[in-house]
Amino acid sequence: MQIETTELRRKMSQINGRLEDYFKEVGKMEAQFIKLSASVTETVDETLNSDESNLLSIMYRERLDDLKVEIATVKNSLKQHQHITSDFSYKVYQNVDDLE
Repeated sequence: MQIETTELRRKMSQINGRLEDYFKEVGKMEAQFIKLSASVTETVDETLNSDESNLLSIMYRERLDDLKVEIATVKNSLKQHQHITSDFSYKVYQNVDDLE
């Protein structure tokens, strides 16, 4: 079986280009998620802390803490996802170079 390296390099370059675009878009979503998460947790925290009766804190502090834990989990997952995507893209890039 003969492999046409020119066509193979072209397709690999397409894969790499799509992965790079995907990486950038996920990065934008990650930044937006971090910004929105910080905003909502800060606002809820301030509201709970300003309630002199502590009733809101008693009712919702645990749920807010759960939300913060979940936000941290998602942020970590997004970072891992970006790392895997970057590694994949780099591997394809290296393989294109190896074919030249």
